[in-house]
Amino acid sequence: MKPVVILGCGGHASVVSSALLTQNRMILASTTPDPKAVNRSLYAWEIITDEDLLARYNPDDIELALGIGWTSPNNATFWVQRIVQRFLEKGFQFTGCRHPFAWIAPEACIDPTAQIHAGAVIQPRATIGPFAIINTRASVDHDCTIGAFSHLAPGVTLSGSVKVGDGCHIGTGASVIDQIEIGTECLIAAGSVVVSSVPANSKVRGVPAKPFFTVAQHQPDT
Repeated sequence: MKPVVILGCGGHASVVSSALLTQNRMILASTTPDPKAVNRSLYAWEIITDEDLLARYNPDDIELALGIGWTSPNNATFWVQRIVQRFLEKGFQFTGCRHPFAWIAPEACIDPTAQIHAGAVIQPRATIGPFAIINTRASVDHDCTIGAFSHLAPGVTLSGSVKVGDGCHIGTGASVIDQIEIGTECLIAAGSVVVSSVPANSKVRGVPAKPFFTVAQHQPDT
């Protein structure tokens, strides 16, 4: 396996690095815009900028891991996607991670760039899309579909056959009953209980979850 450079140097990057180390992956560096602001004593590898990464490493020699967490959809997700796209266009490849303390059914389909963290449960025929994050102790039941760049925060519970669109964030401890569809770029607030489908670009919260804000769609640069 190739050594890894982690994009990001915050809390989620530490979770990603922990999972990678349990898989015996070698970590060469983490990136951040301002390495001088980072407490380097917390890391056993270099802290560099994205530009340092591009200057020092050949895309054929390493893999990248996405260590940037996000807690809101739309602009935040779009920003992360642009970072990923920049490195893909430079020829870099990304790796996900599968913590050994997660349980993944053999019938589940996990994209190689997805992240499955400690205590997560992925049940039969679930599909986890590119760059999706299934965080600590999140549970994805049978026949669920999780879209690209969607983030299930710690302790989220999805019942069977739930569909989550691309670029969503489902907050800590939220629960979603079976057969629900959550559209693209939605925010489900922490602790919510979702009992009806959620249209794209919406924010919902509460028990039962109800809309409290509609996210304006991001217009890409032209």
